[in-house]
This record gives sequence, structure tokens and C-alpha cells, in this order.
Amino acid sequence: MSPSLKASLLAAGCALVGGLAALAGGFFAALAAAVVLGAGVWLFLNFPKKKKTVVAAAPVPSAEGIPEDRVDSLTGLPNQNGLDAWFAENLSTFTPEDGGLLVMTAALDDLAGLRRSRGQAIADLVLKEVAKRVLSSVGDDGVAARTSDTEFVGVLRIRMTGAPELAAEEAGKLADLLQRPAELTTGVVWIGGSVGAAVGMPAASAAILANSRQATAQAIRLGRGHYFVHSAVAAR
Repeated sequence: MSPSLKASLLAAGCALVGGLAALAGGFFAALAAAVVLGAGVWLFLNFPKKKKTVVAAAPVPSAEGIPEDRVDSLTGLPNQNGLDAWFAENLSTFTPEDGGLLVMTAALDDLAGLRRSRGQAIADLVLKEVAKRVLSSVGDDGVAARTSDTEFVGVLRIRMTGAPELAAEEAGKLADLLQRPAELTTGVVWIGGSVGAAVGMPAASAAILANSRQATAQAIRLGRGHYFVHSAVAAR
């Protein structure tokens, strides 16, 4: 309630009490009542009010303390810097019994056309959906990354026995995931993409990624929705 409204209500109360006092006890009683009530009004309006203390919310730390230059701001996945850091930090955790790595690279179809036809906001929602699908394909001990505007990378730890067959199976699953539509609140949007895969030993992570990208280029030449597995097994 504002001070002016409070004052009006209290003034009306003073007048009412003064009138009643005048009827009951005459002029001097009314005057005394008015003085007492007026002093009460002044004290009420001028007594210092306790100020409310506003506490600012503490800043939320970044997830797991990952530096910002390693994270894709849209999807929250590691970017190329983050992927390189993951390779470097996890090499020491591998043992000969752990086997090797499977790297899958997914290139989205015509993202620029989607932006033109449906707008940036819809394209961003599609990219976030792709990020979820790539992340779901790598398991708990792998990593998913967005390494460029249209490129996503998934890395899995694998046994090297039967690695080419496993690479073909996993790349086929991811390619199938990318062909499925994204059901947004604004309607259904078809995604589409091509997937390349490559395998090798952890120490050759850079070479595996390069082979995976070469395989993706071959998958794109085969046509939308295809996948291709690089024949080389990178060791160094």
C-alpha cells in the first residue's frame, strides 16, 4: 500500500474518531483525540522502514569445469578443441587389453537450405536433436562432438577383433538415426546425413579421425543417407 493511500485512510479515521468524540464528550475531547491520532499518523508514515536485502544468484559453473573454448555453445557438446583434449586426456587410460577406437563422422545434408526455408531457430533445434542422436550412439565411455557447422563426430572404445564389421554396424545405425525426422512443436523436419567410419589404435587418434572424414566424403559421393567404412586400420 502506498504512503499516500495510507495517509488518506488514517485521515478519514481521524475525522471519524473526532466526530464520535465530539458527540460523546464535546469540543475538547474531540481536539485531544485528533491530536493523538495525528501524532500516530506522522509516526507511522515517517518511521524508518527496514530495507529488503536482495541477494544475487551465485553464478552457475560450467558443466564439469570444461573451458568454454572446448564446448560448442549451441549443443553443449565438445567442439574440435574439446575432442582433441578428450583424445589427449584419455590416451593414458587405455591399456593393450582395452583395444582401440572407432571414430564416426556425420555430415548433415543441406543445413544451409534448412536455414533458408525454415529459419535459424528451427535449424538450431534440428542441430540439438542431431547432437542427442550422436551422443546416444557412443555409449557411456565414448564421446560425441560437434566439430563444425555441419559435422558431428562420435568416438567409441572397441575391441579390435572384428573391428571393421563393428564399424560398419555402428555407422549404419547412426546413418539410420540421421534419416529419421525430427518432430518439433512447429512440425516435422527431415534431417538427413552421411556417415564415415574408421578404426585404429588410441595412439593414432588423429589418423583415425582423418580416415573417418575421408570415409564420410566417400559416403556423400554414394548419395544421401549412405555410410562408408575406411579400410585402413590406423596404428600410428
